[in-house]
Amino acid sequence: MKRLPFYIFFLIFYVWTVSPNLFSQCMHYNYYNLLAESLIKFNVAMPIKPSAELLALSDPYNPILNEKFRAHDLSLYDGKYYLYFGIVPTILCYLPFKILTHGDLPDGVVVLVFSFLTFIVSVRLLDYLKDKYFKSIPENIVGICIRVLGFCNFLPAILRRPEMYEVAISVGLFFLVSAIYFLLKEINKNNPSKNHLILISSLLGLGCGCRPQIILIGSLLILVFGWWKKLKNVNLLALTLPFFFFLILLGFYNFIRFNNPFDFGLKYQLIADTFSNDFFNLQNIFVNIYFDFFHPPVINTIFPFVHVKFLEIQGIKTYSPGILFALPFLWVNFIFFACSTNEIYKSIKGKEFLISFPYKESIMILIPPVVNIVLMLAMHGLVIRFLADYSSFLILITSCVWFNFGYKYPVKNSNLLNKVSLFLAITSIIFGIAFDIENPEAKITFLPFSELLKKI
Repeated sequence: MKRLPFYIFFLIFYVWTVSPNLFSQCMHYNYYNLLAESLIKFNVAMPIKPSAELLALSDPYNPILNEKFRAHDLSLYDGKYYLYFGIVPTILCYLPFKILTHGDLPDGVVVLVFSFLTFIVSVRLLDYLKDKYFKSIPENIVGICIRVLGFCNFLPAILRRPEMYEVAISVGLFFLVSAIYFLLKEINKNNPSKNHLILISSLLGLGCGCRPQIILIGSLLILVFGWWKKLKNVNLLALTLPFFFFLILLGFYNFIRFNNPFDFGLKYQLIADTFSNDFFNLQNIFVNIYFDFFHPPVINTIFPFVHVKFLEIQGIKTYSPGILFALPFLWVNFIFFACSTNEIYKSIKGKEFLISFPYKESIMILIPPVVNIVLMLAMHGLVIRFLADYSSFLILITSCVWFNFGYKYPVKNSNLLNKVSLFLAITSIIFGIAFDIENPEAKITFLPFSELLKKI
């Protein structure tokens, strides 16, 4: 357990971050526990009843008309409320807790547990890549990358406000990172383990019940892995059947709610404003390119010195910095590739690149961020919690690029580039801590550690 000190440190940091809301319920009326109550009675509708005033409106989905009567972010269909957000966290966490204790499971506890588990699996994934491809990398550099993973994966930011959204993100991300971890361990084996393939498929299927975009991500991961390994017969069934079994269950859950296996209820949500309205629109792409990649934070002398800047352009809103400024460590990729184009070309031409760099693993790791970013480009706004869906994967890729071109096969001026990379990593950590402290969606104060111990 050489990473135990890191695990202990970040567990303490994550607990401290979530401490004001660890045992309290969120502003959104305890939705997962309420759904668990309904499931115990073999009902998928929420026990909350829509008001007569809401149902009598000319357009119950109009956010201006329904403001006084709606249950925020629930889906209204056929006179009943349904929870759009993932069914899997409810069945996996809230339902057993409700059956065993007859009490409510705090959202903060669920987000804390799965955020920390995701961090552990991410570190294991980084260590796996390091041990397989970059054994000579200095341990202090690996330690820096682990710190970037812990502070800059935006999981502490969602711990600042652990509500139903953050539950779905943290649980879904854990299943996705775990699936990719096992996928990468099998990708270079001549005969992949059937048990591992079943596990991978099941993890991806469970993730789909948390975040709908994992349906597309999981399908691509299975397709690419199956194509590379030329899976047939039993192995192919092991990789695909559990995934599709969970998709069938999810489709059935959608059907009994909305009479459509492909309808998750997003279009029936009662929303606060146009941030969630018109959810996917291709006209949003050009504004979102700026928001998603290049929107800078504000740096000043007010603690914590780095702040998220709210901005609205053409009705599209952002409550998040662009990923390239939220996570300056990512610039390491561009710097090394820009300074080593000749070396990379010669390496690829001589097929050294195919042996020395985890290109297959990198493609698999890049699938989740590519899918998430493409979907976000068409959305009607951006909030900081969306970055938690994919930032861990980008940090892993960037770490591999640094390991390879900074140390394993150092390019020209690598000493200088390594210093720049270290600066960008430390800057990212500073920015990450600032965003963790001041999530714009969570204007609350931290508990002193002594008060947290009393609360526990």
